[in-house]
Amino acid sequence: MNDEKELLLSLPLNSKEREWMEERLRALSVREEYQLAVAIWRSDRLSGLASQGSAERMASVLRQKPEDLAREAVNCLLSLEEYGVLCPAGSYESLGRFYLKYYTDIPPEAWLFMDLEQIGENYESCHPGLFIGGCYVSYPRQEPERLYRGTNPESLPRGDWSLRLRLASPANPEGVWLRLPDYSPLNGWMPGEVEMALQALSVDSPRDCTLLEARCIIPELQESAEQYEDLEQLIRDGNDLGYVLDEQGQGQPHFLEKYFAAMELERCDTIAMALDIAQNLNCYDMVLAGQEKEYGLKGIEKLMNQPADPVLTPACAHLEEYGLYLLEREGYVLNAEGTAYIRRNSQEFHFEHTAPRAEPGVTMS
Repeated sequence: MNDEKELLLSLPLNSKEREWMEERLRALSVREEYQLAVAIWRSDRLSGLASQGSAERMASVLRQKPEDLAREAVNCLLSLEEYGVLCPAGSYESLGRFYLKYYTDIPPEAWLFMDLEQIGENYESCHPGLFIGGCYVSYPRQEPERLYRGTNPESLPRGDWSLRLRLASPANPEGVWLRLPDYSPLNGWMPGEVEMALQALSVDSPRDCTLLEARCIIPELQESAEQYEDLEQLIRDGNDLGYVLDEQGQGQPHFLEKYFAAMELERCDTIAMALDIAQNLNCYDMVLAGQEKEYGLKGIEKLMNQPADPVLTPACAHLEEYGLYLLEREGYVLNAEGTAYIRRNSQEFHFEHTAPRAEPGVTMS
């Protein structure tokens, strides 16, 4: 799959685009490599380049607008999750077998009487796609949104993952990348990221793998990921962290601001602690930066909780300064990014992944 990476990095990219793309391509998982190959194949601008030699490709690039190729390449990478991957399903017969196994309740003994190739062809008709590397990759149901328009390379997303692990085995000492979370445990154990990585490594279990490298989307937890002795536990915790980041408290307003501020407050440096904090966000109170004046007004109104006084009104108070005073007095601390004030409240903190700490609610330095 290195040809696709080489193609994208050979395109005329500006420095910000190249930096983002190199980082993105450096740790593509097995599943993402298949998705990328099909995304490039479907691209009118990139598919022709993929089949050309270096000299031919350079001539073709010069005939096109550089900014168009750069946008196309970035948007290909941003659209990977729109492509479904079924594996193993490298032929119509195996695609039919895959469909029966994971999409129906028909027992295996009845499969002998089924036309597996016809089932595979029917699946392709309903879900157009491409066979590649022992997999079937289905195209997006709708054309993916073009998120990158060439004007905001500094705001390109870092990704929607929690951990990326480079795992090796005796059969594959160079290793392959595994991207978490893997939602296959929630989807009836249909093969997903973990299973595809194990297949590429020719092993049956993470216990048979060696961890070569780990990346966490939350930099403060990076070293924690590398210190796990049990790879299966690391994968479980990586999945759980990914679910937390994806679900964002089932749509709770300002969930991520509160979550990251709470982790900072607790000096969180392990994935296990991050998971406990996620399950105990009710133990923290947060006030967004910029709401100091409103917080001061609420405090003043409590002091003036008496019959209306035409002389003493909230307008007489310096509300923002009073709000800052109250926040400090009540134990709120401004996070490092200056986006929120947070404190630990008196609700009981329930520990599931870590041992209770002697002094909960460690204050940030």
